[in-house]
Amino acid sequence: MSDKLSILDVSVELISEIFEHLESAEDRLEVVAVHPKFAKGFARFAATAHRTLKCGQLPLSYCSKVLQLAGDSVKSLSLQDPANVVALMKLASDHCPNLEEISIPVRTEYWAVIQPLLLSMQKLKRIDLRNDFRPLEVIGTLLEFPQLEFLLLVGFRNDNLSRIDELQGLTSLHVINNEPIDVYLFFAPLKNLTELEVKVAYMNCPVQIAGDEYWPKVKELTLTFGIFRSEMPYLPSLWHLSISHVMPDRKISQLFASSVSQYAHTLGSMGMVYETQTAGTADAKIISELKSLRVLYMPYVNNAFIGALKSDSLERLFIRDSWNLTNSGILRLLRGCKNLRLIDFGGCKRITKHLVEPALKILKKNGVRPDNPVELRVNAEFGDHALLKEIPLVTLVDPIRDGSTFPRLSLTALHATACPSICSHLPFLG
Repeated sequence: MSDKLSILDVSVELISEIFEHLESAEDRLEVVAVHPKFAKGFARFAATAHRTLKCGQLPLSYCSKVLQLAGDSVKSLSLQDPANVVALMKLASDHCPNLEEISIPVRTEYWAVIQPLLLSMQKLKRIDLRNDFRPLEVIGTLLEFPQLEFLLLVGFRNDNLSRIDELQGLTSLHVINNEPIDVYLFFAPLKNLTELEVKVAYMNCPVQIAGDEYWPKVKELTLTFGIFRSEMPYLPSLWHLSISHVMPDRKISQLFASSVSQYAHTLGSMGMVYETQTAGTADAKIISELKSLRVLYMPYVNNAFIGALKSDSLERLFIRDSWNLTNSGILRLLRGCKNLRLIDFGGCKRITKHLVEPALKILKKNGVRPDNPVELRVNAEFGDHALLKEIPLVTLVDPIRDGSTFPRLSLTALHATACPSICSHLPFLG
């Protein structure tokens, strides 16, 4: 009797580990085809490895096999190529009973085919639909998902979003559009929102009534293009506000003219970009009144603005590419904001390493200790900061090498993923 052990005598669990060491999707498929037991091993492997399945990064044949053999373990599914959507949606409908998240490109040509397939996935909590700006009505379908909380809509016309206010269960809404959409008119009834992002937002909010007319639960509001015809409405739960482009040229001092006292003890993080105007001392004074503000992103500022900032709450400041900013401005900033622990002035070419010595004297007065230093994010314009790394109270970081960015300022990364040509669809900028 032979004492040789066949690989088929090995447990399915051990076979599944083989696939962990095969990096190529093609190699895995070849092994799966050898014997049904290898298919079982792959199913066990895929059940853990592909709970989140991104089909845009894998061959169609591989994704199909994952859905067929381990679909009941897939929780999140992302489709990229419109040519493969119908085939993969059919597989997902048949084999993924526990799917909670889905991201798909939608087109008028095949919407009627995939709509019933999508409706079969009643456990969906997150839906991302990426259109190509042609007319397509999807809101009626979305109303059929009782657990839907997170919605991303890319490339839909305003007239196809007229019923979006009926999605009362939404807690997170992201709209990447190409024409200004009236944020108040379309989204005001969505009282459960905690996060709202809009690419091109028209803000014309009427006078608040009894403090409950807007979104009482919104914690994050992100606008890429904010067209303001009124002041910022007061949102009692708002923690993070980001506006990449303010249109027309309005300033912080105008947006918060009457609501700054209300936001003073609630707003903790803000990002705003002035590209065609200059932030002034009036803006700095408004920001100084925001007593809970801990994080501020505001590039392209000057010494006058920085010198007027007075805040005991501000901890992290991002002022990149402020070409007119000098050492004296940073020193005034440190005197006015004693609890700053991070300043990112990468690209500020007029700030030099001669800043460090007088800055240390101010930091000592501010009570900064070596075990909790101030981080200065600088780049080549700052000089040879390799020689300065042992200075107490200061940590120097190259933001380019470090990859440091301000989180959630805009939808730029999302645009690149979902709709690379988004900027070509902004007719109102012409």
